[in-house]
Amino acid sequence: MNEIMTIIKFTISSRFRMKSFKVMTLLFVILITIGANVPYLIKQFSSGSDKATEVGIVADEAKLGEKLTPILTKYPGEVKFVPVQGGEEKAKSLLKHKELEGYLVLKDGNSADFPDVIYKDQRTTPDTSMKLKLHTILQTVKSNYILSEAGLTESQLNAIQSPVHIETEQVNASDQEAGKTQGEQAIAYIFVYAINFLLYMSILGYGQMVATEITAEKSSRVMEILITSVSPLKQMFGKIFGICILGLVQILLCVITVFANLMLPWNRELLSGLNLSFRDLPIDLIIYFVIFYLAGFFIYATMYAAVGSMVSRTEELGQAVMPVMFLVIISFFIASFGMQNPNSTLVTVMSFIPFFSPLIMFLRIGLSDPALWEILISIGIMFASIGILAWLSAKIYRAGVLMYGKRPSFKELRKAMKSFNA
Repeated sequence: MNEIMTIIKFTISSRFRMKSFKVMTLLFVILITIGANVPYLIKQFSSGSDKATEVGIVADEAKLGEKLTPILTKYPGEVKFVPVQGGEEKAKSLLKHKELEGYLVLKDGNSADFPDVIYKDQRTTPDTSMKLKLHTILQTVKSNYILSEAGLTESQLNAIQSPVHIETEQVNASDQEAGKTQGEQAIAYIFVYAINFLLYMSILGYGQMVATEITAEKSSRVMEILITSVSPLKQMFGKIFGICILGLVQILLCVITVFANLMLPWNRELLSGLNLSFRDLPIDLIIYFVIFYLAGFFIYATMYAAVGSMVSRTEELGQAVMPVMFLVIISFFIASFGMQNPNSTLVTVMSFIPFFSPLIMFLRIGLSDPALWEILISIGIMFASIGILAWLSAKIYRAGVLMYGKRPSFKELRKAMKSFNA
């Protein structure tokens, strides 16, 4: 046990002293801080562009247009309508001097309910965004005008225009407890996506770190010295545990950074406006995160360690770990697909396969309602797989660490494994 602790401490201290580790940690903190404050930063940089776009109204030739002009000028929103006295010539002059973004020409047409509308500006290409805004505004004004002409009062018009609010709530299939509210679903969705992305990046990053650590020692022949004082099995698990602790510290720092930024006044206001609260995050989901994160890390770390022990040069490592990387990437893509349909047959089946369970079963727990027995079976399969993979990887590690030159074939590796006692 003391030997494993020595390897763990050495792995942590050697990695922690590396400039690349410190730079990456600082970079993560900076990127998280920027990402968490993007809405606030956008608001600050665009504060000078809050002024509404001014659009002129020329209604000299339309009786209906003259009636609608006062209604349009009072319309609140991104577009401010300005009546232009003096016809199109005056409007063109204002447009030329950049006092207007464009102007509307209202003319009596075939319809007795609303005039024909022409929008004019100086753009060489059609402004589809402005056209969409004007279409929405004019459609609302038209509806209000026709309804008011029909004798509806202002309060009745407001009642017609008020949006219908729909609250969504998940139905719990077990019927033992209430389903998730809209706020709980939203915060669970965000949390599950963030954790799955975190696990995906962690496995790729820290798994590669495990393999690189082992391969670097082999290529420098340090392994030949270490093997005489510490057994290969203890070396492998010492490195895996050491890098796991390093990863957890780095992740904890990132999580603290996220929460510190979300507690800033402008972010709290934004979350409140979106009806999101971290109080809606179930405690059991956080516990499952810890279980599935550690299980996922150890499943892949043991495979990365085995692959790293078979390679003699770091230049060959990228190609050697490709099959393991493909498993991680496939798992992440299935999880991303499952975000929209967590109850699909594919997602359900994949959640019991140990290479995919860490991401996909966690996804089902957060966004769906799997039975407790399904969760326990998935966890049991994962931990059994960790034991099998650890045993197999340890045998490969013991056989592979002292095999130099070209990467050994499966036949050579099996022969070397048989030469050691299990």
